[in-house]
Amino acid sequence: MGNWVIRFIVGSNPQQPYSPSQKMNEIFNFPYLDTRSLREVFGLGKFGEARLREKLPSPIYWIKPDRKVLWNFVLVRDYLINGSGPAHDRLVERYIATLPDHGE
Repeated sequence: MGNWVIRFIVGSNPQQPYSPSQKMNEIFNFPYLDTRSLREVFGLGKFGEARLREKLPSPIYWIKPDRKVLWNFVLVRDYLINGSGPAHDRLVERYIATLPDHGE
């Protein structure tokens, strides 16, 4: 398994709209993992991964660009640690605000 580096923009305000340069920097704060890596990082089996797929909607938490499922590492990690709640909802909103089609 490789090294995982997650960085955040210090001082970013999720209440204010992102500038194009902030969006490009911020989107890299939400890396994706393949299913095998997800299982290794979080100690999940096939059943645990299937339950996550049922609970967490696509394309927010996972995408399937070809035949391979890719998981949003930051959102899944936050969900598994903190569960769903206002703080998690704000993180999801922050992620959605980084998407290229959002607000343009």
